[in-house]
Formats: sequence, structure tokens, C-alpha cells
Amino acid sequence: MNKHFYLKLIYSKWTLVFTAVVIVLNLTAALFSGMNHAASASVISLANLFIVIYLTANFMNVHILMSYNKSHEFFMALPVNKKDFIKTDYMFHLMMTLLSIVVIFTYSLTNGEFYNLFGMIMITGVNLLIASFYYMTFVQDGFKNINIKVIIYLVPMGFIFMFYFMPLINLDGAANDYSTIPFWNFILYTLPYIILALGIIAYIITYFTTQKQSVKNDLI
Repeated sequence: MNKHFYLKLIYSKWTLVFTAVVIVLNLTAALFSGMNHAASASVISLANLFIVIYLTANFMNVHILMSYNKSHEFFMALPVNKKDFIKTDYMFHLMMTLLSIVVIFTYSLTNGEFYNLFGMIMITGVNLLIASFYYMTFVQDGFKNINIKVIIYLVPMGFIFMFYFMPLINLDGAANDYSTIPFWNFILYTLPYIILALGIIAYIITYFTTQKQSVKNDLI
């Protein structure tokens, strides 16, 4: 299991480096208000958006890299328990999810707009739901059709970014009044917690389900 986790870290080294850079930028911008002018704020916003999207999808990106160079075939030829293989995947996904939470939280510090945290909750919940679906299929067909699964990920996550997270960011504009949108308070303040709860429940259920199914299915 440790070798599998280490392999994932190697494939993700530049993602982790860029994540660290973005977090440092966020903390620096929070400490020095001079960095909050329009130019630097736009760069920081784009960097945060990019790294959050990449972090939440990184568990699939690693599988793509492993399948392209066939390293998964070598790894799976080693004496390893398939339950540990799946367990390590879940651990890695949770680590990347936690990093995305840290990124969004530090980004909120740069402008004091903590309603962005509702976006963090929503993104985390959707991410857990998608990962649950992904691992249910992954335990069945392994590294097959990885690219199709990435597209399946991008559709709901892209929808959340465009129609929830981006409007949330625009709330700081004086001319933006979303109170006229029906159920906006429910969408803003309540729906993220519902999605997060559903994501956690689905994630826990699929973990134990995939642990059982991994014994019966060949992951190669």
C-alpha cells in the first residue's frame, strides 16, 4: 500500500508543488493588502480556480498516467492485496480533497469573503459524490475507459463551477443582487450542506462496497 501511495505522489509532484505555491500566494495576499489590486487579484483567482479543479480531478489524472505508461500492470503484478489498492486510492483522494479545501480557505482569507466557503462545501460534496461513482466503476473495469470517466467528472463539476461557484464569487459586486432568484437563500446556505452530507454518506458506503468487490474483480 505504501508503494502505491508513493507512486501516486510521484505522479502528482508538480500538482503538489503548484498547490504549495498557490497557498503561499494566498497567505501572502492576505497579509499584504497591496497585493489585492485588480491585476494580482485576477492572477490569484485564476490560479486558485485552476488548482482546485486539478486537485479534485487528480485521482483520475493519476490513473490516466498509470494506464498510459502501463505502470499499473507492473504494480498489479506485484504481490499486493487488491483491498489495499482500493484503500490507498481512497486515502490519496481524501488527501487531495483536503488540499483543495485548504486552497479555497486560504483564498477566502485574501479578501475576507468567507461566503466562498459555501462554494468549498458544495465542491467538496460534489467531488465526493463523483468519486463514489468513479470507484464503483473502477473496481469493476479497472483502468479501462478512464478518459470517458474524466468527461463524466467534468460535466457535473463544470456545472457547479459555472452556476454556483462563479456567481458566488460575484456576490461582492454592489450591482449583483441574487436575492430576487427563487430559493437563492436555500441554494446558497442550505444546499451545500445537503450535497456534502450526501457525498459523505455515498463515499463511506462505496468504500466498504468496493472493498468487498475488489476481492472478486481483477483491476488490471
